[in-house]
Amino acid sequence: MNELLLAQAISAAAAAHEGQLDLQGEAMILHPLRVMFRLRKQGKSIEMQVAAVLHDVIEDSDWTEENLSRIFGPEVSHLVVALSKRSGESYDDYINRVISEGAEACETKLTDILDNVMRLSTLREIDIQKADRLESKYRPAMHRLYGVLTEQYCRSIVLSEEQEDDG
Repeated sequence: MNELLLAQAISAAAAAHEGQLDLQGEAMILHPLRVMFRLRKQGKSIEMQVAAVLHDVIEDSDWTEENLSRIFGPEVSHLVVALSKRSGESYDDYINRVISEGAEACETKLTDILDNVMRLSTLREIDIQKADRLESKYRPAMHRLYGVLTEQYCRSIVLSEEQEDDG
């Protein structure tokens, strides 16, 4: 994958979110762009960046898994689907499903939630009850995802050292 595919994803996400506003009244596209740029600054793969900028298109537009797979490939499509909450799915079940998808899904979702939490102060000025409700939903999920990623990181260090000792 390359930068051209990322540009194509940004264009597709902008079109998918055209006219949509977030809870603070800002253009919806700004959220997935912030998530994508944070992952980019961390040096994450182009696939993760593409999935990050597209992470809300299934939930918020007429994009389907098939469209995503055809245009952006099965790896990106799989990650976007993993990050998309299904109709009727509880938030806890959704986070459990994201965790079961592995580190890339967890890192992207954690970055997504972090962006949402960072914006809650602006929402508090508009609707304090909604901001409090979202914070009580986001904080536990953020801690769970962080815990899973920390555990995976620690395991990778132990496995790496065990392999060095064996070699």
